[in-house]
Amino acid sequence: MYSALGACASAGNQEAGPAAPAATGIALYTLDRRRIVISDAGPFSDDRASDGQTSDLVDPCYLIRHPRGDLLWDAGFPEAVAAMP
Repeated sequence: MYSALGACASAGNQEAGPAAPAATGIALYTLDRRRIVISDAGPFSDDRASDGQTSDLVDPCYLIRHPRGDLLWDAGFPEAVAAMP
């Protein structure tokens, strides 16, 4: 588990394509699923400091390829966004 997280940390800034596979055969792919513009960024802030502010957001997910299987990591959006028009 820790080696997979280490691979994520070292390659998380890539826009697309795989990270260089480690000697263990682990690779990380960043998938840019969509970009959205929201009029109230408050639900994306822990302390609601962004209430009422407009923001551009990306919604990436990550594919981790491991010799013992693949993991698709998608944190999604906060529940408060589901109620937004």
